[in-house]
Amino acid sequence: MMKIKWKNICLKDDLQQNIEDQASREYPMECCGILFGRSSDEGGMTVISEYVPLHNGCENEDRNRHFVIDSMELYECESKYRQNGLEIVGFVHSHPDVPAVLSKADESGMIPGLLYMIPELCKGKCTDIRVWIKDSLDTKAAEIPKII
Repeated sequence: MMKIKWKNICLKDDLQQNIEDQASREYPMECCGILFGRSSDEGGMTVISEYVPLHNGCENEDRNRHFVIDSMELYECESKYRQNGLEIVGFVHSHPDVPAVLSKADESGMIPGLLYMIPELCKGKCTDIRVWIKDSLDTKAAEIPKII
């Protein structure tokens, strides 16, 4: 798939390809992971410099429509990358054979200010990636526009 660019997001190196590869490997189950980087107050640019794939801890067949991130795995990753001056700037989870739009469960579980990147897969191949953000608990999530 062609490299995608979003307004006010800089995705470093081969991170998009790494995300697509993980989503394809995990298909037909949802994959999940953490985006690390830095958010800049000036100009609103978020630089994503690391992607850490995580284990989807959801049980049984639910893994094809849901994901669960283990809190200890999240803590360990955050601690490691924080030592390198990076912070969690968002999360990734794939949508196998459904559009890359937020479900009600996705939106209700969003942490305001963090990015939510959703690769869309069709028969195991990544066909789109969309990014969402929510400003506060009281607002509806908004899609971050792509730059063509």
